[in-house]
Amino acid sequence: MSLRFGRWQDVLGDVTCDALICDPPYGARTHAGNAGLSERTAAGDGAKRRDLSYAAWTPDDVREFVASWAPRTRGWMVCFTSDDLAPVYREAYQAAGRRAGVISAGERGQ
Repeated sequence: MSLRFGRWQDVLGDVTCDALICDPPYGARTHAGNAGLSERTAAGDGAKRRDLSYAAWTPDDVREFVASWAPRTRGWMVCFTSDDLAPVYREAYQAAGRRAGVISAGERGQ
């Protein structure tokens, strides 16, 4: 195992995998929802939340990510996402020749 620091485009270009399961940045609306949340509700300890130190993803980010990883991933590709980017993932998976089953948090139970 190795730990690599940097942008995925710069440090993971030589990596292939059997399955890709990841939690990349969410879309702008969900990302912005973190702003202004000053208390951690789950912990209940009054600890302050930090602002996110990374940018939200755009549809172009999703397309670049899927296009790069699809040929280097032998099996499943699973990306947690927000409902605003779910249709973009679906389109990107299909464009890469993959079956696309997308369930976003906004679609649970439907």
